[in-house]
Amino acid sequence: MRGFTLLELLVVLAIMGILLMTMPKGLGALPGMRLHASQRLIADQLRTARNHAIESGTPTAFALGSVGLPSGARISIDHGSDPIRFFADGSSTGGLLALIDGSRIYRIRIDGLTGRITADE
Repeated sequence: MRGFTLLELLVVLAIMGILLMTMPKGLGALPGMRLHASQRLIADQLRTARNHAIESGTPTAFALGSVGLPSGARISIDHGSDPIRFFADGSSTGGLLALIDGSRIYRIRIDGLTGRITADE
């Protein structure tokens, strides 16, 4: 019957130690990653609404109430109104959205004149 060598046991213990030290950091980053993914999704949905307004030639509204956020997160409108409206020329009512979860804040800016949507990285 063959057993493990001391070297093999030390390598396994070292790997487990590294994993245990990095796990809390990785798990703590999950809420931030979810909020950042929501920011990108909302920015994409806003761009889709703007493109629809331009292509159809009719104003298009984007309601923030229909946006899904991770548990515990909220969205605030620092400037602008809900719903955000996009017009046939690409312009919009504009606004600054903030997705907030604890100390994490991700912003989305909608330029009123051009309708350009930018998301903080």
